[in-house]
Amino acid sequence: MGLFELLQKIVELFERIQIPYLITGAVAAMAYGEPRLTNDIDIVAAIEESHIGDLLKAFPANEFYVDEETMREAILQHGQFNIIHPGFFVKMNVFRPDKSRFQYFYRV
Repeated sequence: MGLFELLQKIVELFERIQIPYLITGAVAAMAYGEPRLTNDIDIVAAIEESHIGDLLKAFPANEFYVDEETMREAILQHGQFNIIHPGFFVKMNVFRPDKSRFQYFYRV
């Protein structure tokens, strides 16, 4: 699984379970025509605890490294967690925004 296949997988999942998100970092820069060497994807996403089950199903432990406890901590602390495909050395950094800073993501 390459970088763009992983990106497609997470975008399709977020769309299906209605998680607001934005792609940032080098992958976003490449979309605007600025080539960069990178092997990771940076995503800001309004993930809630209710989404954890869907994420773990979409990225099974036999294929991906995703730590459930780190994911829960990122949600509570407005931090980040990683989804890593070790066989292809592709990593996704998922950042959970603070509601006060990213009101766009959250319905009022």
